[in-house]
Amino acid sequence: MSWFRPISVIELPCLATLVAGDGLAFLLFAGLGRDQHGESGGALSVVATAAPFLVAWFVVSPRLGVFRSGWRRQGFPALRRVAVAWLVAWPIALLLRAALQRRGIPLSFDIVALLTNGVFLLTWRGLYLAWAGRRANR
Repeated sequence: MSWFRPISVIELPCLATLVAGDGLAFLLFAGLGRDQHGESGGALSVVATAAPFLVAWFVVSPRLGVFRSGWRRQGFPALRRVAVAWLVAWPIALLLRAALQRRGIPLSFDIVALLTNGVFLLTWRGLYLAWAGRRANR
């Protein structure tokens, strides 16, 4: 089975929910990170911090099927697709971040970004799948 297939869009409300939730997961990571390091600057700074992750995710993940029609109906095995997409997007995000900051990224940040964003994405998507599954069974 190829992970790279043409994109077919799922229902618009579902797609909008997934895009918003994924975006919020990356914004949460950026906001918590900025807060943890005592960095201020407001909402635009959080968006700027999250931008490399958002760009990498929204370029890679559709091509790996995380927004494909039927994604919800796959159930929890669909989370594997999310995990694979994040593993592909993660190094791209780090390269974008390094290029934007014009400096290297510490290994500790690399690992924290991999794990934290992965947990946020998988948790959010898992909760969405559980909710959508219960809703479909009504």
